[in-house]
Amino acid sequence: MLIRSIRAENFMKFHRLHLEDLPARGVIGIEGQNEGGKSTIGELVQFALFGKSVSSAKTSILEVINWDRDQCAVELDFELPTGDHAGTYRIWREIDRYGTNFARLTKEAGEDWTEIASGLTQVQAQLATLMRFDFDDFLRSFFLNEKEFPRSPEAMRQFLDRMVGADVLVSVAESVRREIQEHEGEFSKQQAEIKRNQQQVDKYLPNIEKIPAVEAQRDEHDAAIEEYRDTATKLQAEESEIETALKAREAQRDRLRSLPQKPVVRLKDGVKHLLEGYPNKAEGVLSSSSKDVAKVRSKLQEFERLGERFDAVVRGQEDSLKLVQERINGTGEGSLSARQAASRALHTRATQSRSKSVVMGTLLFFVGVAIAVVGFALMQEAFTLPSTWQISSSAATFGCLGGGALFVLLAIILWTRATRHRLAIESCAREETALEAERVVETKKLETLQQFGRDSARMDEVVSSLEGIDEELLRRPLGEYSEQLGKITVEGSLEKACTELSDDESRMIQRLRTSAKNASKELQKTLELQKKEVSRRDRAETEIREYEKQEGRKSALEEQNGELKVGSDAIRTEIETRQLLLQLLDETVESIRHRAGPGLGKAMRRLLPALTGGRYRDLKITPEFKLQVFTSEKSDFLSQHELSGGTFEGLSLGFRLAFSQAFIRAVVRGPQFLFLDEPFKAMDSDRVHLTLSALMQLSPDFQQIFVIIPGIRDADRSLFDVIHQVSVGDPLLGDGERDLAHPPRRLVDGVTDSRGSVEGNGVEHSVSPDAVQADEEPADTVPADTVPADDDGTSFLVMPGSETHGAGEGSTPPFADVPTDEADSLLDDLEELTAKALESEVIELPDARRLTDPTDIFATPPELDDGESA
Repeated sequence: MLIRSIRAENFMKFHRLHLEDLPARGVIGIEGQNEGGKSTIGELVQFALFGKSVSSAKTSILEVINWDRDQCAVELDFELPTGDHAGTYRIWREIDRYGTNFARLTKEAGEDWTEIASGLTQVQAQLATLMRFDFDDFLRSFFLNEKEFPRSPEAMRQFLDRMVGADVLVSVAESVRREIQEHEGEFSKQQAEIKRNQQQVDKYLPNIEKIPAVEAQRDEHDAAIEEYRDTATKLQAEESEIETALKAREAQRDRLRSLPQKPVVRLKDGVKHLLEGYPNKAEGVLSSSSKDVAKVRSKLQEFERLGERFDAVVRGQEDSLKLVQERINGTGEGSLSARQAASRALHTRATQSRSKSVVMGTLLFFVGVAIAVVGFALMQEAFTLPSTWQISSSAATFGCLGGGALFVLLAIILWTRATRHRLAIESCAREETALEAERVVETKKLETLQQFGRDSARMDEVVSSLEGIDEELLRRPLGEYSEQLGKITVEGSLEKACTELSDDESRMIQRLRTSAKNASKELQKTLELQKKEVSRRDRAETEIREYEKQEGRKSALEEQNGELKVGSDAIRTEIETRQLLLQLLDETVESIRHRAGPGLGKAMRRLLPALTGGRYRDLKITPEFKLQVFTSEKSDFLSQHELSGGTFEGLSLGFRLAFSQAFIRAVVRGPQFLFLDEPFKAMDSDRVHLTLSALMQLSPDFQQIFVIIPGIRDADRSLFDVIHQVSVGDPLLGDGERDLAHPPRRLVDGVTDSRGSVEGNGVEHSVSPDAVQADEEPADTVPADTVPADDDGTSFLVMPGSETHGAGEGSTPPFADVPTDEADSLLDDLEELTAKALESEVIELPDARRLTDPTDIFATPPELDDGESA
């Protein structure tokens, strides 16, 4: 791969950079002061080819944009002289500060350019196919950084490993070592866990062996608990029975005490209830009170008979009440009402007859007296009759006197009858009084009978409440009741009789309370014993459960130990496999190193005279990667620390050139450019001259060599085919007049303190530091929201006169460095190879591109055969 032209706008320090028509073979010098932009050209080549650079990979891809601009564009033409893809190609990239990043790859076809890839992903994939190396390969083989030369043996070894690809195996070996350490740590953990589990299992075994004995103890406790439970049940039943009897006796006692105050009418039912509370035969809890039970029962039976006598009294009272009511208010002849009515009627008739007799007698008397007076008047002739009457005066006189006497007699008769009537009236009055007295007596008797408290009268009030009622129907039942009451009472007192009965009940109650207390104590004792047995049984069950859990944990631990042992065996196998793999890797790395060392030494011995000005001609590399150079002055090999800086720098350059040659032969297989960034810092001028003279004669594969050097002596200028000079403060480099093949639509003008200078086609030019193209006008801008989107969501700019291009499906921003994990891939390959090696004892190295035989890659170039000097 050879670079033919480089063009850029607003890239890092440069506003414009044009390096046109670069020679296909020769040494291209880039000269200038420090910070003049020499290394920027190397960054530009990296960005053009890979979309990133060494500095941008450490910071941000946006750092490639000139700080005074909003976007930059680069264009690089390169040529592939040989191979299937021979031809001239042009890679164009653009990026702005908004993250818009676009790339396009075209191929020269006559006078036109044909697009073969568009978009970041597609372009990078096509470039990888064309160039056959990636960013890391480029830095290791074709780009020498100014700070890259190693000095310590360790650094030399790492450098050599990186050059021959052994660093991948070393990285894999380190990864395998870490895995072995991790596996060993996990193995140790599992072994420790197995040991802990086994110790716990050994701790559980004695307890597990106790399970049958503890189960037997539990069964004994269960039997004892059942026995105590039966006893407690019996005692509770007895206690309940005593409690019931006690309540019954207390209720009986209260009823007996209240008997004298209870009405007699409720006596029968009350006594019946009392008798029901007494068994016919004292037994059970009352067996100790049989005499009291019999006494109370006998007495209650007497009370029951008294109730029967009371019923007879009540019936007699009811019959007597009816009889008295009939005598008082009845309608019969013998009733007081009928007799009083007859007496009142007789009295009324007598009174009326007497009044009539008295009135008529008085009237007749006065009439007779009047007639007699008329007769006496006639007799005295004091009165004469009218002549018309035709009656004689004597006759009239006698007639008047007789008539008067008759009327007086009639008056006397009537008065006599009036006297008889008065006697009859007095007799009626006396009879009325007697009947009234009899009514009072009968009424009082009626009231007494009516007021008799058949529903409220107590036993000792029945006789007194009916006392004075002399009725045949009541006399006998009342006597029988009084006789039965006398049998019940004690010393004539009903209260004493009931008190004696309640005392009997109290004695029974006391005995029941004593029995209840004893039964309660026995029950409490039984319950305490039962509780203790339950506690012992529960402890036994707890122990059994705990031992069974331990047995389960023992089984789980044993199962876990089995799994851990299987896992440990697997880990042990993994460790052994990785140890074998590590051994193979170490042997492979050592083999590569030992095989690379002689080949490298052989190549270096051919390069050594040219790189050291003929001062040293022999060199060897120790197994510890220490460089030793033979000097005739000492007749011995000089160690690395005895070498001068220039000599060591020459040796390091020889290393890089040898590895570049190896990579070209193994991978690229065609002419290649090299980029050397200040490779002669420690060399003197003569050695620099000799080295520059030898560069193009080292190998036909090194066709194009870029050399960055701060200053070129006049004696050395003829050794360069082209010299480009940069200077501080100049933002322009190159004299190309045409714009980029695909100029961006948006260019922002501005002048910064960027610097650069120009030297083109072997002719030196200078540009003033403030030089700016005055006629350069800013191009049109495209609003951010109108920029079309790429397939993967990224944005890109549309070039004037070109079609819209995207990064392609799955593309990523060019500044997103996503390296492949070669270590993991090689580890998988080496694991397969390890298995093959275990079976056939043959191992083949993967990835010939990385592990090419050092005896081949360091073969002597045609230009440097034995006996031919540089």
